[in-house]
Amino acid sequence: MKLVVARGVAVLALAALLLTLAAVYLGIRQAFASELVIGARIILVLVLGLVASVSLIYPLRVLRRTQGVRDIEKRAPGFDGRIETYQGLTRTGSNSPFLGLLAEDTLRLARALPISLRVPKWEISIPTALAAVAVMILVGLAAFGPGNWRYGVRHLWAGWALTDTLPPQRIVVAPGDKAVRRGGDLAISAVAEGFDPVAADVFAFFDGSDAWESAPMERLDGEEFDFVFFGIRQPLRYYVVAAGVRSAEYAVNVVDLPLVRNIKLTYHYPNWTQLEQEVEDPGSDIRAMEGTDVLLDITTDQSLGEAELIVNGQALTMSIDGNVSSATLQVSQDGEYFVSTFFDGDPVRLTDDYLITLIPDNKPVVSLVKPARDWRASSIEEVTVRVEARDDFGLDSLKLHYSVNGGELQERLFDVDGSYMLAEEILYLEEIGTLVPPGPVINVGRGFSFSGPTIDFLQGNNTDEADDSLEAVAENQETSGLQAGDLISYYVEAKDRDQSVRTDLFFVEVQPFDRSFSQSMQGGGGGGSDGQRQDEISQRQKEILVATWNLIREQAEDSTFLDDQQLRDNAAMLSGLQRTLAEQAQTLASRTRARQLTRVDNQIQIFVQNLERAAEAMIPAADRLADLQLEEAVPSEQSALQHLLRAEAVFTDIQVAFNQGGGGRGGFAGRDLSELFE
Repeated sequence: MKLVVARGVAVLALAALLLTLAAVYLGIRQAFASELVIGARIILVLVLGLVASVSLIYPLRVLRRTQGVRDIEKRAPGFDGRIETYQGLTRTGSNSPFLGLLAEDTLRLARALPISLRVPKWEISIPTALAAVAVMILVGLAAFGPGNWRYGVRHLWAGWALTDTLPPQRIVVAPGDKAVRRGGDLAISAVAEGFDPVAADVFAFFDGSDAWESAPMERLDGEEFDFVFFGIRQPLRYYVVAAGVRSAEYAVNVVDLPLVRNIKLTYHYPNWTQLEQEVEDPGSDIRAMEGTDVLLDITTDQSLGEAELIVNGQALTMSIDGNVSSATLQVSQDGEYFVSTFFDGDPVRLTDDYLITLIPDNKPVVSLVKPARDWRASSIEEVTVRVEARDDFGLDSLKLHYSVNGGELQERLFDVDGSYMLAEEILYLEEIGTLVPPGPVINVGRGFSFSGPTIDFLQGNNTDEADDSLEAVAENQETSGLQAGDLISYYVEAKDRDQSVRTDLFFVEVQPFDRSFSQSMQGGGGGGSDGQRQDEISQRQKEILVATWNLIREQAEDSTFLDDQQLRDNAAMLSGLQRTLAEQAQTLASRTRARQLTRVDNQIQIFVQNLERAAEAMIPAADRLADLQLEEAVPSEQSALQHLLRAEAVFTDIQVAFNQGGGGRGGFAGRDLSELFE
């Protein structure tokens, strides 16, 4: 019996909830029309009565009549029909001698298998919980539900006995009573309060007509309905109807006002645009950049007593000079404007809406026309850098930034005038200096020299002294000319008033003056593949440097291409690549020392020391990349690249000597060094 009651109550509660939701939804759309509410109440009573009869009353009657015998037999098959047989015999009044034995046997089975164990608790608890949840939702909607739903549930269930169960229902219409110029347009809007209609209609009665006219209104996003009366020529009255609810009636008066003959626009651009004053006559819509002052001169067929310029809802008083009314607005955002005057103290439009469009200040565009790629040159050549830059309004500055061997950035300023520039700057490599220690210059091979103290690298016991030879580079430095293996990195930056753009990072690699590697190609075979292997480390370092530079550019230009997590991931990846490359450079240097090649040839000593210095510079670069200190990582990356290029320049000279038939210990050392790149 508990199971039957629980199931019946659950079905009844769910049915009441669903019927209530459907009825209130329709009621909100139809403004709770009395016919709809009465019909919903009748349907609710009939359906709930039917549900109660089918799911509760009828099952209870069957249970009382049959005493639940069939259910008991179904849940406890062990009775094997004994209860049903006993019930049949007792109903027929049989005096069978087996009736007592059957009853005794059935009772014995019942004691061993209680019926309560065959009705799981969840079969009763789940329907009970569903019924409780449905009732709680229904009560919650009536007590705390949103606006119209709260009133709707109350009205459906208790409106027949209580008053004021519905919210105030009305239609708010704007602008209400209004005066418009003859031939002008009037836009009206309507919002329903206390209900949510699907559609709304506007009714209008024009002077001289004999009937009301209606038209559907357009529903915008949300709860607002809109309609526009175009070209009004005579007075009219209007009201709005939605779901049987009618708004108040409003009047529209038509007045004859001065006609606008012309609109003249005078643009006064900000100084940073470098643009002259511009006049648009006749004018209409305004298109200008932020900060532009626009003088509007409105010419009418007769003088206006008072006039206002309405800009994005804000009124600006216009000065009157005969038939010309003037005002100045400043462009700060997209919007619209119109001109109005006054009639009986009420504002009346003289013009339609005109658009105000804000022209964005785009970033400058800059590119390197020449050489437009990485370049190789000797230390006495001239490198021409040709730059093209443009801006939509005007360039503020154009600079060439360059750095020698990862040192301090230097700049050269182009003379800019206007919004377009095509300029050149010549880098005289012979005049560009680099920092080296003082001392005599030792020629260590064609196209490469080393400035420093003289050391006898050929003595086998002078390894420590040789290791100290380049450690003095950081002390007592002075400026000297470029030499093979030096590196110049450069880029161009263009700025307008508040934005800047940089080009990619390019490189000028200083090559041996006598093109010793090219000569080696004529002296013997085997140089091509070695050249590809020796360039691999410096090429990978250059890729890391360029990738770091691109991340810096995206940060500086507020690029939306990368979010913070992507930026961290890319920087972490570059940091890992930089550490790997440092390990490879150090491994190559260690293997060279392990074969004791540094004792054989002073060129190999210089080669190894440059590899080690490159590896040393890569470690702080990797650390700064991991910490997202991208700008700080660039000098170390450039220094590492410069040392790698110097090492490759030395290796080139070693290869030249080897390919030209250099014998002895130096020739074997050159061959061993080549094998290390494999």
